[in-house]
Amino acid sequence: MKKLLVIFLTCASLFSSAQQIKFVQDKEGLFTYDEVYSIDSLLQEYYQRTSNVIIIATDSSNVEDTSYKNEFYLQHFTGNNINVVGMMFLMSRKNQRIFLTASKPLVTYVSQPLLMELIKPGLPAIKEQRREEGVMLICNEIMKFLYDLKVEKK
Repeated sequence: MKKLLVIFLTCASLFSSAQQIKFVQDKEGLFTYDEVYSIDSLLQEYYQRTSNVIIIATDSSNVEDTSYKNEFYLQHFTGNNINVVGMMFLMSRKNQRIFLTASKPLVTYVSQPLLMELIKPGLPAIKEQRREEGVMLICNEIMKFLYDLKVEKK
């Protein structure tokens, strides 16, 4: 089933217009090209279907540092995107950190324990170096959370 979904998403993205938003930014090189493409395709399809955004970024910087998170947030959730419902999933192998943060419309709906619950399903796979699998599990949890929440967009 998973392979069928990946094949479908790959074919669908080949026939769609060029991808304007890149939802996976892998500065640290944690994923292969095919893994980045697979994850990004899933997030592209999700965005097209819901207009919700999930961004994944890997960086050797300390992704837990407030200035790093703020800069990354400002790149994606300001201006015309200030009311976008979305989450940023930041990873750093070098600093052994994973961080999840929510966009402004979600602030009243999320808490630190909830964010930890969203990350938890993917942690075992990530710890066992099956990063793509772990990230997909976390993205599925985020998608389910956002679907169940149904935040009203302004």
